[in-house]
Amino acid sequence: MVQISGSITPYDQVIAKRPFASAIKPILYAAALEEGMNPCSYFDNDSVVFSDRNDWSPQNYDRSSGGKYSMVGSLKKSMNIPTIDLYFKTGYEAFEEVWTDMGFESELSEDLANALGAVDASLMEAVRAYAVFANGGMMVQPYFVDSIKTFNGTLIYSRDIPTEKKRVLEEETVQNMNAMLMGVVEEGTAQSMKSTYGVRTDFAGKTGTAQNYADAWFICYNSNLVMGSRAGASMPNIHFKTGAGSGSQMAFPVVAKTVREIERSSQLYEQYIEGDTLEESVAGVHIDCEDFKEDNFFDKILKPFEKEETTVEKKKKRRFSRK
Repeated sequence: MVQISGSITPYDQVIAKRPFASAIKPILYAAALEEGMNPCSYFDNDSVVFSDRNDWSPQNYDRSSGGKYSMVGSLKKSMNIPTIDLYFKTGYEAFEEVWTDMGFESELSEDLANALGAVDASLMEAVRAYAVFANGGMMVQPYFVDSIKTFNGTLIYSRDIPTEKKRVLEEETVQNMNAMLMGVVEEGTAQSMKSTYGVRTDFAGKTGTAQNYADAWFICYNSNLVMGSRAGASMPNIHFKTGAGSGSQMAFPVVAKTVREIERSSQLYEQYIEGDTLEESVAGVHIDCEDFKEDNFFDKILKPFEKEETTVEKKKKRRFSRK
């Protein structure tokens, strides 16, 4: 049991596992990039019903449908229907591999809802995974204690720094993900970070809203700092009924206000923002495509006859051997 502000919660909120919601999408999209797709690959936004899955039908947050979204546009606006199309074209195996390699412990089944974040994750796992994007594709292990010294300065403990780092994602994948997730902050679901909260520096990030507004997420990062927030009650049956419980309304402001205060402190600014190279990491990335395009006449005629590409036919490159 953990004592917080005089009340009892049944678990540590940092390591408690709750539905990851749309904050999972960067993991899936990174897997798609690893499989050979690119930010300008387009995905269907047509309404679909899966009769073999109890007539499950994914819905976009704004209830829109039709046309196609590019990968960058879909991530920026956190679209659900194109994400399901992307999931099918990526393949479960590739998604599960990246999910595991990025340090998540929950089993990722082939349930389609998991592509939209029905699977559980902890806040600790979330920031560790997003740190892979911040660190150029390398996995890092969080730690609490760096060193311990006696009262007279004698060092009695020092954290061992691993000499070898594990590469999880290719550099090209990370560069594209950084560019797309910076777009989320600049123009997408987290764009009020600058316009409303007055953050001046560049960050990348992703919001997430669980089913029935039970959990709200926001994780953001630059090259020096990864910060995350999850807002929600200890029991999922306690939740909001409206968008007031969304990631952009509940979890996002906590992080945005904290970043703003970091910017106002010269000491913290020097430690966590100054020297940031996130912008440099995307300097060579050129994403030149529309976020959304309507189906043209030929798309509408040919779509019923399109043959679904298999993962083997689609794949342009194989994942590298990790160390």
